Amino acid sequence: MVLTKSIARGKNERTYRVGYRFLASDGTTIRTHAQVSPGLWDRLAEREPVRVTYLKSDPRVSRLEGAGPDRSGPAILTLIGLVVAPIGAVVFFKGVRGIARQVRLQTEGTRTYATVIDVAPTKMRINGVAQWRIRYRYQDHRGRTYGKWSAAMSPEEAEGWKAGETAVTFLRLLRRHVLVLFGAFFFCVGLGLLIAGISEALRERRFEKSGVVVNAVVVGKSLARASRDGNSSTRYEIAYRFFAEDGRPVEGVNVVDVEEWERLEPGRPFKVTYLPGAPDASRAEGTGGIAGPLIMSGIAIVFVFVGGTLSVVTGRGLVRTWRLLRIGQPARGSVIAIRETQVTVNRQRQWEIRYRYQDHVGRTHEGTSGPVAPHEAQALTEGDSIDVRFDRAEPASS
Repeated sequence: MVLTKSIARGKNERTYRVGYRFLASDGTTIRTHAQVSPGLWDRLAEREPVRVTYLKSDPRVSRLEGAGPDRSGPAILTLIGLVVAPIGAVVFFKGVRGIARQVRLQTEGTRTYATVIDVAPTKMRINGVAQWRIRYRYQDHRGRTYGKWSAAMSPEEAEGWKAGETAVTFLRLLRRHVLVLFGAFFFCVGLGLLIAGISEALRERRFEKSGVVVNAVVVGKSLARASRDGNSSTRYEIAYRFFAEDGRPVEGVNVVDVEEWERLEPGRPFKVTYLPGAPDASRAEGTGGIAGPLIMSGIAIVFVFVGGTLSVVTGRGLVRTWRLLRIGQPARGSVIAIRETQVTVNRQRQWEIRYRYQDHVGRTHEGTSGPVAPHEAQALTEGDSIDVRFDRAEPASS
């Protein structure tokens, strides 16, 4: 018998599942579910019989009639494999060569400065977004000039680069302070969960302390079937009636599991709990509990604390850096250390650069950059000259 139907709606696809129950030859009742095609899902109906094929040695291995053996799937996968394998081999070897080249450049390459001469979109798309490339010019140790294109990069990475210079926009700066975005996201999610958790916990507290348990009478039972455009899953509902303390009859509906739905019939007793003064707020006895809201509130507090801390700390650094880039006093500095940090962005360990500079009155100061990507840090070596901006009112801030 078909018990439940459900649809899991994804971003680009839907998954159709059917829950069913059958009696095996040894008398064992098997309850299981299966993923089916949209056509079979439409043909099947809850509480209707369905034929099932199962293994006698293991009744849990079963298949709905109409699903049929899937021979086309493996055949298609085999054909795709035969086509993709040679292409994959070529791409793999080219990728290995590219990785080896990048490793060699990082370990043996000579670092130098380059000038951006063009920033242009490519025909390559990733997740529907056109990728960009940067063309740059540099000179080798013998003074010979070369022009190269960078690897494809996202629009966010390309943004801020201009021909002939390196421009820093707020969006580009924000990418270096990505923890601000993470912090704000965690804080907002945590705040919403906290409000919902506290509200639910207070409600559960009222049920626990003041809830009145009465014997209701089942007046009906219904089956809310799943459909493509309606309910995403099957619901078994019980309609009941009880009399509140003031003698007023109150009716309610409660979702139950399939076994209890089959056991209950109209006219049978059904214990419910309701809130004094608000008998319309009722539910089956024994359901609910304060543990769920407390766990939700605890998780929410962690989210709010972590998100708020990240937002405040990294946000102050972002505003300070943006202010320095706009109105800071320019100066020349020198790199004194380059080291790896514990910060990871997109699974890439970030680096930081320590530098020394002189302010407008000749005093020497040292500063540390925020987290920077590996390729930016590895383009510098100790002793290299770099551009620095500092606050004239507080020269130690740079």
